[in-house]
Order: sequence, then C-alpha cells, then structure tokens
Amino acid sequence: MNRARIHSTEYFERRVLFDGMDYILNGRRFVPVSDIDGMMDCHGKGWILYEAKHGDSMPPLGQRILIKRLIDVISLAGVPAIAMVCSHGDGKQVYLKDCVVAAYYTAGLKWRYYQQDYSRQITAKELTDMFLKKMHLK
Repeated sequence: MNRARIHSTEYFERRVLFDGMDYILNGRRFVPVSDIDGMMDCHGKGWILYEAKHGDSMPPLGQRILIKRLIDVISLAGVPAIAMVCSHGDGKQVYLKDCVVAAYYTAGLKWRYYQQDYSRQITAKELTDMFLKKMHLK
C-alpha cells in the first residue's frame, strides 16, 4: 500500500496556533487564518480539498466560506474542483480513506449534505474515485 511520507513526526505533531492573527477590517473583527486538512492536485486537471471533522461537527462559517471561495476560484480557472467535509470517530490515527463524507461542495452549487444526497454512507475514498472517474482523471 502506498503511504504519504511524513518527513518528521516531531514536526507533524506540532500544532500551528492562530493566536494574535485577528484584524479589524471595515469595522469588523475577523481572523483571516484557517487550516485545510488536505488538498490533492490531480496533475493540474482537477483539485480535491478535504476537511476532516470529529463526529458530526461541521466547519465554522468562516472556514466554509474559505473552502467555497477556494473551490470557486479554482473552477473559474477552468479546472474541476470539489471540497469534502468528512467525519471521523475517536482514535489516535485518522485514515481519510475511511472517513464518511458529511458534505461536499462544487462550484456553482450549494453545499450538499450527506443526509440529503445519499441513501447510504460514502467514504472520502469512494467520492474521490467518483470525482476522478467523472472528470476522466482515473
């Protein structure tokens, strides 16, 4: 099985804290920093963004806006793109391939939620495979 290579587990396990990165813009306070759990560049012919959350939690509004804007901008460049919010349970290791898709977004559509779109659970691996096949990338 192919595995992503982690060059330094010490650095991999460090958290990046966003404290002190808040700003006032047009009279409103905001923190313009967010993280994305993973992105996949399909040789410039497609992009997949992954955000993994514990249980049934969803990204906060600011992170959802960021994800939507990233997908929209990539799509404006003529490259197919999809974002997935995936759920995982407790455990020391989280395998993205096994995470259940809770929601997904593609340009021009609203967020689609698992409960509304699927009669069964679908994993991040399965939806990735479907996207790659639909875009003729697999």
